[in-house]
Amino acid sequence: MKFSLVRRLAACTLLFFLTAGTLFAADRKVAGGTTGFQGVDVSNVLKNVDASADVFEYVGDNMIARGHVVLISDSMVITADSAVIHLPTKDLEAFGNVSLIRRVTSTRSVDLEEYHQLLDDVKKKIEILSVTQTALGKKKINVRITETTAHIQAERLAGNLDSGELRFENFAMKSGALYALANFARRRASGEIVAENTRITTCDYVMDNHDHYAFTASKAYITPRSYHSGLRNYNPDHSDHSVLLVNSLLRVWDIPVFWFPALYKPRETDSFGIDLTIGYDSDWGTWIRSSKNFELYDDPYVNVGLMGDFYSRRGFGGGLTSTIVTGNSRTEIFGYAMRDRRPYQFHDLHEYQIPAFEKRYRLSLKKHRYDFKATNLTHITPRLDFRGQVEFTSDVDFREDYFKGRYDAEPQPPTYAALEYQADWASFSVLATGRVNSFDSVLQRTPEVRMDIFRQELFGGLYYQGENSFSYLYNRWRSFERPDMFSASELKAMERYTPEQRQAAIQRKKEYWDKRTLENYGSGRFDSLHMFYYPLNFDYVNIIPRAGIRLTGYTATSENDVTDDDLNTMFGANSLYGRWTEVNNFDVRNDAKLRFMSEFGVEVNTKIYRTWQNVRSAWLGLDGLRHVVVPYINYTFIPEPTLDYENILYFDDIDRLKEQNFIRFGILNKLQTRGGDYGNERIRQWASLETYWDFHAVKHQRFNRAGDLGVKFSFTPIENFRFSTEMVFDVGGNNDEEFVIYRGKGRSAGRPGLVHLKYLNALKASLSYNISKDWYLKASYEYSRRYWRRSVYSMGTMLEAANATSSSLDILERPTQTARLVVGFPTYIDKRLKGEFYMVYDVNQALMEDIGVRLVRNFHCFDVGVNVGVETDRDSEGDKDSSFYISGFVGLTAMPSMKLGTKE
Repeated sequence: MKFSLVRRLAACTLLFFLTAGTLFAADRKVAGGTTGFQGVDVSNVLKNVDASADVFEYVGDNMIARGHVVLISDSMVITADSAVIHLPTKDLEAFGNVSLIRRVTSTRSVDLEEYHQLLDDVKKKIEILSVTQTALGKKKINVRITETTAHIQAERLAGNLDSGELRFENFAMKSGALYALANFARRRASGEIVAENTRITTCDYVMDNHDHYAFTASKAYITPRSYHSGLRNYNPDHSDHSVLLVNSLLRVWDIPVFWFPALYKPRETDSFGIDLTIGYDSDWGTWIRSSKNFELYDDPYVNVGLMGDFYSRRGFGGGLTSTIVTGNSRTEIFGYAMRDRRPYQFHDLHEYQIPAFEKRYRLSLKKHRYDFKATNLTHITPRLDFRGQVEFTSDVDFREDYFKGRYDAEPQPPTYAALEYQADWASFSVLATGRVNSFDSVLQRTPEVRMDIFRQELFGGLYYQGENSFSYLYNRWRSFERPDMFSASELKAMERYTPEQRQAAIQRKKEYWDKRTLENYGSGRFDSLHMFYYPLNFDYVNIIPRAGIRLTGYTATSENDVTDDDLNTMFGANSLYGRWTEVNNFDVRNDAKLRFMSEFGVEVNTKIYRTWQNVRSAWLGLDGLRHVVVPYINYTFIPEPTLDYENILYFDDIDRLKEQNFIRFGILNKLQTRGGDYGNERIRQWASLETYWDFHAVKHQRFNRAGDLGVKFSFTPIENFRFSTEMVFDVGGNNDEEFVIYRGKGRSAGRPGLVHLKYLNALKASLSYNISKDWYLKASYEYSRRYWRRSVYSMGTMLEAANATSSSLDILERPTQTARLVVGFPTYIDKRLKGEFYMVYDVNQALMEDIGVRLVRNFHCFDVGVNVGVETDRDSEGDKDSSFYISGFVGLTAMPSMKLGTKE
């Protein structure tokens, strides 16, 4: 709690005395420039202070107030049985039931269920202001909520108003969720409180001496973030205090459980800086993860965290995190290292299986494992920013094995440095990317300089947009560990060869591996795109013709032709579970080449709508209905470029641009309704459906003229319900060949699952529904057949795409079929016991990848939970392998990051 509160109490008391002086003594007047405690101008604050007592009197230089002393300033209320102020020195003493209370008032519009929840909170005072009815007929109650956010009590207070030094006897404090009790407490001039024989907890039963848990300490240091904030500006947020406990005991039901020589809660956190998790997992065994945070400086803000972990099957690990924040920059550092006794446990391998797995996986895992990451964002000027990131990792599996959350968010984190400048009409950037981990495939930009010109009017309704870049690009495939050229049996057989036969065998083997090795390649590239638009707006139709040119230069090209099929083969050979497949590499034997290409196109659209004002349904969430229809036609023509894309080194979509001549027919339907409360009305999208189809003027390799039909649908009738789906149909019959799914050791499973539509290429569907406070449902289904996706690309317009983004490359999509389900539910055994069921099922492989249940029970100031589940995958031999895991946690309700036992 910020003890500017105490100083404010003193200030208000002094103001009260000065007010009394103006009324009863002519020689005691407050001058206009007189300032009180903390430099507050008395003449300005006086009108905001209301003081009362049964009796006011003077004895010498002392002003004495007796009986029900009350000082009120805005939301702060100070009370005592009596108070004495010595005027020359401004010493203050307050006796008997001294209290400092801050109350905060707010207003809200709630429904009946929310109103009863507010009534159940004994810490809040609820006052009904009015009852209203929404346009959908739903009752809303406007209430005023008054709650106590900070409270100090003491039997005696003594100190000096000028210095801010204060002493408390029988001290008690509540700030946010934090309660503190002490026999004696002293507030220093710096604002820090030093309390002796302290008891700190978040359990409000401590006021009745029945707290469920508490930290006791021989001495506590409580420090607010800002020491000189005024009385009315006090922020009672308990996360804004640092707390240091010395010689501390954790007590549960007043029974000593654990002793800490020191315990520290930094500012900006809602725990004592300790995260401790305990659990069991078949990969890790019994595990304990712990971390401790330290706040070293306020300005610049420097926070350091230490990590120490133990895994019974794997060994010890540890690391460090750090966050450094200045006025214009933020730097984050993460480092972790360990010696892993069983690095292949992630794949559930026995020792005898490891050699075969390494041969198939083509990458070995080391026992000394680590991960280091550093990021920086610096605002050099309001328009100029620097961004940088680097991450070193020991092997390809370490992050997924031990830090799954970080891996899922960024499976292959890039290493880069970028300088970006935002002007009003354009953006300028310098970007450099590199590879620091040999097991990653990376496109290196060393560097790339860009200038992107925003779309803007030149004159007479003519608009221009441009992109310009120059870079040296180098594509580096991941470095697989190739097996020995000859096996032991082959070497033994070669002993009988003649020198000529041995040389011929070596040459054949070398040619064999050369054909199966991905070759890195690089080139300098200059690219300049210039697009022009001339939008025409008629009464009912918008016509937007466009035309543009693109000039791209390369310092090196390939003599060897590399088709889209060849590129897809390279991508497959580059995957972790790929095979030593024969690939057709770029050879980089041709000299510099220049490519010129152009684009011509036109988009035509219109908007048709109709409104029904009287359509209302509370159940469907309708308050009026508007149907908007936007039919559109988008024609794109890109003539054959002057350089064949099969001889251009592939770095990104720019390098595979080919002839395009297609027209897209589309229609967008939107249903809209009114949403929000009174005074906060808004237009809400109730449902939308977009359908498009591409017709190509020319056939291309395996593709007909008829392209895919895409459908995107979303439905949000009420705020807590959402359904969306995306579908791609092969109406052109471009993927007629049948495909089968193989499981395990190569057994054919045919076409498993519920979806067997002949022309359905891909389907994604998701559902989210918060049924009630404790019931919720989240489900998703993803399906994709094995099919080729034709390139659909425009340099000057955005093309909507279901289940994918537009691409200049023909891509082979792999078959997938996955279902996910999460259900949250109350147990009805106990209203404080909540549950969650979750599952992930791979239909193609007939694998229940993950299934489990979480249960959480609230015990007033504790949350206790358990998580039990089974993960299943296939081992290196294709057999199903299941692993059981269980973990539990104990957390503080008021401090959710103070918990025991959840695996990341």
